[in-house]
Amino acid sequence: MQVHQASMSTKRKRTAKQSGQAAKPKSQTIFVHLDNYLPYLINRVGNILVQLFSRDLAPFRLSVPMWRVIAVLAETGEQRLIDLSIMTSIDASTLSRLTEVMQRKQLVARQRSRHSKREVVVSIAPRGVELVSILGPIARAYEREMTAGLAASDLASTRRALRGMFDRLAKLRARAAREMTAARRQKPLFGKTGKLSGS
Repeated sequence: MQVHQASMSTKRKRTAKQSGQAAKPKSQTIFVHLDNYLPYLINRVGNILVQLFSRDLAPFRLSVPMWRVIAVLAETGEQRLIDLSIMTSIDASTLSRLTEVMQRKQLVARQRSRHSKREVVVSIAPRGVELVSILGPIARAYEREMTAGLAASDLASTRRALRGMFDRLAKLRARAAREMTAARRQKPLFGKTGKLSGS
């Protein structure tokens, strides 16, 4: 009888253990399906377009960032360097060096702002205007080809959606930059004396 009770007790413990194990949630692997992942789809379109358009720019010794600069300046006129940075999505320090190179190529002109000596203003040069007139129709042809079959309303919706995505990500990037700056400003644990700060 005691043996039977011990056996029943062992079975109950085993059953309880198995039940507890079964109750634990199973870890699930989250897959990213690239063929349906929007950032990948956007990047794929951008990459192939850059590859194609770069071939058209090469004979003129232009890069895609250089094209962005002259395209914006041809449309909007003279711009402060900081504003041009926003319009072309090129980092300000990178853009400053780039426009110096472009000035040597006689594509743009740089000068100090009339309102502030600390600001640099960039304008398009005659050679830059000439290249926009040559390359602009090619850029538009690529856009027509990649959007062929899209209704005008769908194309307008796509543009709005992409601008909204960019704005949200730009805010996220700015927040990340602020957090990194704040982290760098934090006092080190050990000062120059080798003692723990605050001790």
